[in-house]
Amino acid sequence: MNILVTGATGFVGSHLCRALVDKGYKVYGTTKSGNTERIKDILDNENFRLIKIDLTNINEMHKLPKDVDAIYHNASLLPGKTENFNDYLNNNVVSTHNLLEYATKISNVKLFVQSSTGSVYGNIDDKMITEHTKENPISYYGITKYFSDKLVELYSNNYKLKSIILRYTIVYGKGENRSLVYKYYAMSQKNEDILLNKDVSKKYRNVVHIDDVILANLCLVKKIDNLPDFCIYIIGSKNSERIIDIANIIIKYSNSKSKVVLTDDGYYNTLDSIIDISKAEKILGYHPMTIKEGIKKYIKEMGGEK
Repeated sequence: MNILVTGATGFVGSHLCRALVDKGYKVYGTTKSGNTERIKDILDNENFRLIKIDLTNINEMHKLPKDVDAIYHNASLLPGKTENFNDYLNNNVVSTHNLLEYATKISNVKLFVQSSTGSVYGNIDDKMITEHTKENPISYYGITKYFSDKLVELYSNNYKLKSIILRYTIVYGKGENRSLVYKYYAMSQKNEDILLNKDVSKKYRNVVHIDDVILANLCLVKKIDNLPDFCIYIIGSKNSERIIDIANIIIKYSNSKSKVVLTDDGYYNTLDSIIDISKAEKILGYHPMTIKEGIKKYIKEMGGEK
């Protein structure tokens, strides 16, 4: 099976390319930046080929291969990279549209997988988030990812393109430096106190180890012939935890002298949610780690056990 992975030099994309190559698939990876640091170990693998392309430019789509059985779309502009809406629009919506156009012109594509985000839900009334929760994005990133999700659904319905949307919670793992897990881990390694607003500290979040994100993606390719024509799955850890508990878990497994200090300062309107992954568990056979298990594994991978 030949698989196209966009965003191959990004955090999730690089891990996915490596996992697919290890499984024996022929993988085409795309990159816009050309920075190959994350995939240098597979660049010379005979089952991997890297394509430098700007997916926002419809005139470059001819660079993509024609012998593709599945497409994993990971390329996107992440939050905090810019304040320019057009940058998010081009990189998250236009690129998805161009890729969908390409996919409909290749007769042998059996599956289109869209990597999405919990940011599409934004501020919600219900604490429990399921695939039926109404989307209410509150950021340029969230709304453009929601737009791109709807494009995937549109093409699935109109062109009979089997499509799956995976909406990840906060993804962390070795090789990234953006997540709250990384932030708290870095502080614990310096034995710095972790300052949390007392109200924010009580809010629930779900963080997911990169290995579980890859697990969800591999579940799809294994079940490719038995998947529904269109479906959305929420992908996260087995449980959710309060932010203060996430911080304390990191401190514990790092054997750090750091402490969580609650303050009245630094309040921000963060999502308070518990994630329901039962749909992915039941249909995909997705069985991830708990947050404690994932963080313990992460700290060992980072060499932070003392």
